[in-house]
Amino acid sequence: MNIWDKYEPTMGRALKKTAQRSPNKTAIIFDDRQSALSWTWAEVDEYSDRIALWLNSQGIGRGDRVGVMCTIRPEYLLIYMACAKIGAILVGFNPLYKGQEVAQLVARTSPKIFFVIEQDKDRLVHDEIVNALAADDCNIVKLCTTKPEQGTLPTVLATTPSSEGRLWLEQRLPDVSATDRFLIVFTSGSTGIPKAVVLTHRNLIVNLAVQIRSFQIHPDDRFVINLPLNHVGAATELVVPVILLGASMVLIERFHPQHTLDVISRHRVTYLHQTPAMYIMEFNLPDYDTYDLSSLRAMTVAGAPTPPPIMKKMMQTVPRVFTGYGMTEMVGFITYTKADDAPDVISYTVGKIAPEFELKIVDNEHREQPIGTRGEVALRGDCRFLCYFADSASTDEAVDKDGWYFSGDIGVLDDRHYLTLVDRKKLMFITGGYNVYPREIEDYVSKHPAVEFAACLPKRHDVMGEVGVLFIKIKDGKSSDAAAIQQYCANGLADYKVPRDIRFLDNFPLNPIGKIDRERLRAFVQREESQ
Repeated sequence: MNIWDKYEPTMGRALKKTAQRSPNKTAIIFDDRQSALSWTWAEVDEYSDRIALWLNSQGIGRGDRVGVMCTIRPEYLLIYMACAKIGAILVGFNPLYKGQEVAQLVARTSPKIFFVIEQDKDRLVHDEIVNALAADDCNIVKLCTTKPEQGTLPTVLATTPSSEGRLWLEQRLPDVSATDRFLIVFTSGSTGIPKAVVLTHRNLIVNLAVQIRSFQIHPDDRFVINLPLNHVGAATELVVPVILLGASMVLIERFHPQHTLDVISRHRVTYLHQTPAMYIMEFNLPDYDTYDLSSLRAMTVAGAPTPPPIMKKMMQTVPRVFTGYGMTEMVGFITYTKADDAPDVISYTVGKIAPEFELKIVDNEHREQPIGTRGEVALRGDCRFLCYFADSASTDEAVDKDGWYFSGDIGVLDDRHYLTLVDRKKLMFITGGYNVYPREIEDYVSKHPAVEFAACLPKRHDVMGEVGVLFIKIKDGKSSDAAAIQQYCANGLADYKVPRDIRFLDNFPLNPIGKIDRERLRAFVQREESQ
């Protein structure tokens, strides 16, 4: 028996089972600082039923795509669960995307209906998207935020389904298959245009069943969700375990370090999953020590390397700290560290492949390499994505006939089969004939006591071909200069790896999931090169 066989085969049926098992348990809390609204599992199940029936009345059926562009709000999750019940495919759009970016992705995925948030801060998102999609045949539904009680969705939620409707949905639920497509998640696009990754119900449940065991997640856990719901960091790694186990989640509409710590304290959150940048911003708050974080029993971190001082701070805060390695194409984590691993192990490695999955290191011809040899990380398992939507060429390039997915990440296995990531294959650049991996430089520079963030990118050079540009943010209260940083690099790195250009930034660009926004940094370098 596989570990995932103890769960229902689809997300819609998993939600029904949770609602039957724990109807009065809190499922969702939405904390917007002024107030906190909450819903039980019975209420979440009922409201998602009503949206599912309304979607059906709008002609949305099995395999149809439903777009959602929304901040971290309950409406997103109710639509997510409604799609799961009727076999529709939810397509999540980054709420920070501008109109032309959304238009490109809509053209690729063709949602039949598109829920768009009315407003995000001062930006009139709905109006902007309506204008951008004026030429598209797409039913756009406004998710009202200035007056949340108005609009289509509140009307749907207030409408009691007919007995015929309930019967139809009851019969529809088992017709949805584990192999049906459920989510389209756009990759973060750190190396180019985002790909539309298609994930099935089975993909999600297989992967998250393993994560629940590996990260020791319990039904009585309470999570903070402050990562975007259109990304696997929340849509799978956080939301799915909560649904499968009947745990609880507290939604924060947009990440803010003080708000996150305040929510942990007031709502007695037990489990925190964030990127290193988010932890760094929280730990650097001058009043950090005044927050009561005693309810936390575990922290997980992913998305970028974690500096050892930050890892040690995490381990001083909670009994258990985990990290791992994963990506959208594998639904999330696929390797895991252990709770008793040392801080340096969790900082510099991403753990060992879960026994249900497979990992190997390969060369450019996809031949397996021995322990200790750098190469591309290849992965295989039942959680592997189905395809890139409407992009068979990219799918065929990434997945071979034996089901191995070639990640584009460069890594090396040690004698314990723990994986250390070196860099993205596509981020590597060549200086005077030598391969340079930006991550190796960033990991080293991050150990400097004055450095908070570091990112290395290439720029053209007349003699060497390419050389490194190092962007740095200095910690508050610390100081350094370019000469000192360059000397620090020369002390610990081969000459060809030492960045030729050091830039200091007051505000480091981060993307919506808390990773360094390399595209913005790259655009800055390219503008300079074009002058």
